Amino acid sequence: MRRLPASALVVALVLLSGSSGSAQVAISPARSPRNASYTLQASLEPESHTLRGSGRLTWRNITKAPATELRFHLYWNAWRNTASTWMRERVLSGGAGLAQRPAEDWGWIDLTKLAVANGADLLAHGHFIAPDDGNASDRTVWAVTLDRPVAPGETIDIDFGWVSHVPRTFARTGVIGNYYFFGQWFPKIGVFQDDGTWNCHQFHAATEFFSDFGNYRVTIEAPDGWPVGSTGEVLDGSSVRDGRRTRTYAAQDVHDFAWTTSPDFVEMDRPFHEPGLPPVSMHLLLQPEHVSQAGRHFQAAAIALKDYGTWFGPYPYSEITIVDPVTIFNAASQGESTGGMEYPTLFTAGTRFIAPLQGTSPESVTIHEAGHQFWYGIVATNEFEDAWMDEGFNTYSQARAMAESLPNRFVAVERYFGGLAAWPYLDV
Repeated sequence: MRRLPASALVVALVLLSGSSGSAQVAISPARSPRNASYTLQASLEPESHTLRGSGRLTWRNITKAPATELRFHLYWNAWRNTASTWMRERVLSGGAGLAQRPAEDWGWIDLTKLAVANGADLLAHGHFIAPDDGNASDRTVWAVTLDRPVAPGETIDIDFGWVSHVPRTFARTGVIGNYYFFGQWFPKIGVFQDDGTWNCHQFHAATEFFSDFGNYRVTIEAPDGWPVGSTGEVLDGSSVRDGRRTRTYAAQDVHDFAWTTSPDFVEMDRPFHEPGLPPVSMHLLLQPEHVSQAGRHFQAAAIALKDYGTWFGPYPYSEITIVDPVTIFNAASQGESTGGMEYPTLFTAGTRFIAPLQGTSPESVTIHEAGHQFWYGIVATNEFEDAWMDEGFNTYSQARAMAESLPNRFVAVERYFGGLAAWPYLDV
C-alpha cells in the first residue's frame, strides 16, 4: 500500500473535521516518501512527431516484501494499433472512428534500454503482460525479472531509454498541428504493495492513473521559440544550439510529470497572494485567439487556490501552470483535445473563441482542474481503482467554490452554427 504524504493526511483530517478556517500546516522539507524519483532527458522532433528519451529511475522499496521483479507502464502503446485493450474498449463505447485513423496518427513507445545502473542489462529479460484481461496483444505493461530481489528499504537505480511516436491526440495526449501535450509519456514504474504484488494496471479507456511520489529533474529539448510549460518550475539557465533550446525543470514531492509546447502559445504570469496562504506563481499558456480571456483563467485558478487552500490546506508548491489547449469541435474529430485534465502543478483547461461573461466557461473547468491539485494531487488517491475519491470530492468542492466566489454565474449557454455562436439564457 502506498504511503500518503504528510500534507495529504492533514488535508483529509481538515475535511473530515469540517473546519472552514485557514489551515496553517508546518511541512518538513520532504513532504512524501520520495521513493520513485526520475532524472529524464527528452528531445522532441516535430518534423516526424518523434520523442526520444532517456533517464534514470531511483526506486526504493518502501514495503515489507522483497521485489523480485519491476513493472512499468508504457501507456502510449495503447494507441499502437486496434488490438490494445484501450482501443477495444474505446471502439465499444462509440469510438469506432478512431480505428480508421491513418498510420501517421497512431502512437507508440519502444524501450531501447533498460539496465541496472552499472549492472545487469534487463531489456532482454522483460516481457509484456496483461494482468487485467489477459489480452496478449496489449503492450501497456512491461514486467522484468531481477537477478536479485530489492529488499525492503533497499534502493535500486534503473537506467532506461526509449523512442516514441507522438500520436494525433488520443486520451488528452498527443499533437494537433503544432500543439503538443505530453502526459504519461515516459516509462513509469507501478506501485509495489505490502502484500508483494504490483499495482500496475493496463491502460483502459475509462480509467486514469496511480503512481508513487518522487523528485523529478527533466531536461527538455525543443525548437527555439516554442514556449514550454511543465510540472514544477524551470531552473535558471537554458542553451540554444542549431535552432533548438534546452531547458531543465525540477519538481519535488509529485507523483507524475507532464509538459506541453507550441510555437503559438501566448505566455502570461500573475502572482497569487491571499492572507494566510503561501504565494504561488501562476503561469498561463494561452491560445492566441483566447487572449481576451486571460483574466478569467487567472481569476478562476486563484479562486481554487484560495477556497481549496482555506478549506482543505494550503497548496504546497510555488508554481502552477494553466494550459489552454487546442480543441477541435466537429463530428469527425470525436472530441480531439487535451483539455480538462490534471497533472501535478499543471493542468489543462479549455474554452471557446466566444465565451459569454454570464456563462461558466472557462471558469468551471479551470476551477475543477486546478482543484484536482488537492483532490488527487496532494491527497494522492488511486485514480484507477477509487476514482470517486478524487472526482467526487473535487466536484463537490468545485460547486461550493463557484457558488461562493462566482455567484449568479450558473447560466445556460446554447451554441449554434457548429458551436461558433453562443447565446446565454438568463434566468429572469
